[in-house]
Amino acid sequence: MKHCFKRGLLLGVTLVAHLTAFAAADSREAAAWTIRQSMANFSAKNDAAPIHYRQLHTLYPVRTLQPGATVDIPLAQAQLSLRGRDYDYLGVTSTIEGYLQRKRITGLMMLEDGSIRHQSHFFGYTADDPRILFSTTKSIVSLLVGIAIDDGLIKSVDDPVTVYLPELKDSGYAGATIKHVLQMTTAVHYPGEDSGAAGMGRDIRGVSARSLAFGAGGLREHPQHARAKPGVRHGDSWEYLNTNTQTLTVLLERVSGRTVSAYAEEKLWRKLGAEQPAYWLIDRYQDSGAIEHGWMGLIMTLHDMARIGLMVENGGYWNGQQIVSSSWVKASTTADNAAVRSLAGHRSTHYGYQWWMPEGDEGEFMSVGHAGQIIYVNPAHDTVIVQTAADPAWGPGTKEEAVAVFRAMLAP
Repeated sequence: MKHCFKRGLLLGVTLVAHLTAFAAADSREAAAWTIRQSMANFSAKNDAAPIHYRQLHTLYPVRTLQPGATVDIPLAQAQLSLRGRDYDYLGVTSTIEGYLQRKRITGLMMLEDGSIRHQSHFFGYTADDPRILFSTTKSIVSLLVGIAIDDGLIKSVDDPVTVYLPELKDSGYAGATIKHVLQMTTAVHYPGEDSGAAGMGRDIRGVSARSLAFGAGGLREHPQHARAKPGVRHGDSWEYLNTNTQTLTVLLERVSGRTVSAYAEEKLWRKLGAEQPAYWLIDRYQDSGAIEHGWMGLIMTLHDMARIGLMVENGGYWNGQQIVSSSWVKASTTADNAAVRSLAGHRSTHYGYQWWMPEGDEGEFMSVGHAGQIIYVNPAHDTVIVQTAADPAWGPGTKEEAVAVFRAMLAP
């Protein structure tokens, strides 16, 4: 009888252990599925991406940036038609209409002399629909850093970032200046992550996906886990690392003493004369303790993207006020050292403070986000072009094709 009891007890313990293991496995699989589903909502390879990209602020936690009094953008008397207009890229002539279809463009707007010369909306989008900017967010974070310097909250881009974020002293960011972080010339990496594919978010994708799927947080602490690249010094070479922009986001939160969204609303959004609210993805379900996805999480309308472009084209001046200093706009759009010029893997482009500069004598600069979100500025032609898309074939080099299209739109 005792043996039967022991065998029964053993079988019971074994069964409970197996059931617990199965439950844990099911829980892990459920968690993995939730993460995969969240990532699918952001993937441009998804057939439904054009729809997803205008709904993300309703699916995930956000902070809202409320606009002030709207400043209207006038329509130009003569509108530009793209029908029959060609462009040349890599020795091949194509139609702009074909580009719009192939790249799944959701919105395109051209402004000349401050007036709208062309606008098109596709996939059911309207001018009032907010859409995800992805890494175009980075350029706006850069603008906010410039505003913080103008406000005296940051002394200089030459300050070590650890002066403001002492928790990074034991990380790979030790010895890096704010300028290194802005220019993506930090010598940091994440062991086990493919940081060379940072355009796909792989240096930060894990923590970001978990935060979106479960509201788990972690983005504020993520820069602390960066490690120094062996044998490489800060400033020696360029590598696109999303965590650099997230570090700037933590910096802005720290020096302003409030959320980045609150700072951006007061210092940028209300002054810009935006038409609609903007939304910024955050890493927790509860607003308390959350931080913004500074590396990719801003959501706004095409018209309000255009207002950003017009403001920087005018050297930071817009709506009767200097929103950010002209010297900051100039520094942000200048490749001032060899490490950020003629970048490997990016045809004919240079890098500034989270802005891209195409090679050539046009003096152009642009903000670029995954899947084709672009703010393009050409001061020589007094032109701003903004584009949103869900390009399934987007890659590090494809922004140069967009430049070819935009230059063709400028042609008489």
